[in-house]
Amino acid sequence: MIAPYLAHFALKDRPFSKEIADNELWLPTPMQTLVEALNDHASAVLVSDPGAGKTCVLRALRPRLLKED
Repeated sequence: MIAPYLAHFALKDRPFSKEIADNELWLPTPMQTLVEALNDHASAVLVSDPGAGKTCVLRALRPRLLKED
């Protein structure tokens, strides 16, 4: 059964779910810039307040890191 809000907004999946594939994540420009900067480093420490987007940044980096194996 499709939730009414999915049909109303023509969504195929629940929004704000962690089941979104890494390559389908939307990152605002500052986070995208950070991902590109981190991609050039062998190691980094990512520290920030809760809810700031650390997990999204790491998920955006995951496909790039896996390509190097």
